[in-house]
Amino acid sequence: MPLDVEMLNKFKSTWWSIELAPDWVAEKEADCTSIWREDGVGALQISAYKYESGLKPEDDLNDFMSGEVPDDAILKSIRCGQFVGVGVDYVADGKFWRKRWVHEGPLLIFVTYNSDADDRAVELEAVNEMLATLKPTGDAA
Repeated sequence: MPLDVEMLNKFKSTWWSIELAPDWVAEKEADCTSIWREDGVGALQISAYKYESGLKPEDDLNDFMSGEVPDDAILKSIRCGQFVGVGVDYVADGKFWRKRWVHEGPLLIFVTYNSDADDRAVELEAVNEMLATLKPTGDAA
């Protein structure tokens, strides 16, 4: 079922921002930002890296993904808001994983969402809605 409640909460980091679904909260940690619902089943995490020298080298996306996906996983071209890149969904050891490596200019974003495999459908619509609002901030350019 589509989310029919307007997203009102926005989380803004130094380089990117995202609109939070109702009842979701965000907390900046040392290496990433974690986003979750208090009564939720999974967690969305976002980390970022900015190249000071301008556009990112194409090979770096492959370096960032190294060891992050199963050998038989199929990467697909994806869009997360204003960012483009590749992503994969898979189940491993009873856990569902959604991983995204996206960029816009010199900014690289790594997104993960995970939950128990049996619960994966519970929050995916909200996760998709939030990721569709991901955009660089003025400080990312």
